[in-house]
Amino acid sequence: MKFEHALEFNAAPEWRGHYLNYEQLKRLIYLIEKAELESSALSSTRASLESPQTSRHHSIDGGDLYIPLLGEDGAPEGKVDFAAALASELQRVFSFLLLQEGRLLQQWQESELAGQAAE
Repeated sequence: MKFEHALEFNAAPEWRGHYLNYEQLKRLIYLIEKAELESSALSSTRASLESPQTSRHHSIDGGDLYIPLLGEDGAPEGKVDFAAALASELQRVFSFLLLQEGRLLQQWQESELAGQAAE
């Protein structure tokens, strides 16, 4: 059984819409991976078409190779998108859990008051 299906099978029906959207995050990972593979293939194709004297990726004098792997801010662009999506999902789930915690605390306080009134 796939993890996604196991999550769905074991989810509490009344909370189903409040779980982490695993499917959406998984799809985003696949899109990022696909974009990185396409970018890598494109870079390889460009490097093979350029002569060694003019290539930014090859150095005749043995200098460092230059292949930009990171975005402008130092983080891979796709990974920044994933991190933002994950943070949003976690915030949504956390907000729901705080709401549930408040409801449970209120129920507990009401039962405590009812127990004290019965004594």
